[in-house]
Amino acid sequence: MSGLNKMSQLILTALFALALSFLTFAASFAEVPRSEFAPVAISQP
Repeated sequence: MSGLNKMSQLILTALFALALSFLTFAASFAEVPRSEFAPVAISQP
């Protein structure tokens, strides 16, 4: 039973890390148009 418990904990940790990285990516992706694209569009001749 110890091995199964360790495996499920590993899966839970992996899912948590995946969700965290996805949320971070989504947050940074949502902020890009405001912070990155606007100055580039303004600086174009």
